[in-house]
Amino acid sequence: MLGKHSLAIPPIRNHLPRYQSTMAKTQAAPSSPPRVPFHSPTLKRRSVSGNRALWSGFLKRNYTSLKEDHPDWAPKDIRAHVGKLWAASPENPKNH
Repeated sequence: MLGKHSLAIPPIRNHLPRYQSTMAKTQAAPSSPPRVPFHSPTLKRRSVSGNRALWSGFLKRNYTSLKEDHPDWAPKDIRAHVGKLWAASPENPKNH
């Protein structure tokens, strides 16, 4: 029984995500595997673990010296300054 302020919940008609439900209507053969338009198996992700390790080492080396030179700076300001140094650093792989 619905009260004065209750909302009726409509029955779930389709439990598939929108792109799968529209693709199910357009597929020619039911035995073909569903195609997902947002993913391509040929695309490879770039590995950032090496770059992250280089950044972490650079941050550790420069953070302490900047903290000693500027004890009144907030940690976010020190990280921002180290980021600017990293952008121009020859240790940064993007600068090669």
